[in-house]
Amino acid sequence: MNHAGEYSNSRRPSSRQRGAESARHASAKQIANGEWTIPTTLDEEKAANPFLRADVASVAASLGLAGKPARRCSRNQRAEEQV
Repeated sequence: MNHAGEYSNSRRPSSRQRGAESARHASAKQIANGEWTIPTTLDEEKAANPFLRADVASVAASLGLAGKPARRCSRNQRAEEQV
């Protein structure tokens, strides 16, 4: 953003980034007003939470997850791994 709060043409945010920014602003306003921030929609969560978009190559790369397979495990398996 420049000093006037506007984005330059070369660094314009994507619609997903604008959505995430909007969701964060709305949540901050709700918290300031003592309101609940949930329930929310999955679309809002996906816009704000990069871990829900780990299947997007650029997001996975930025999270250090690129090329790593998804793995599902139970609580018991996680507990066993920590021993």
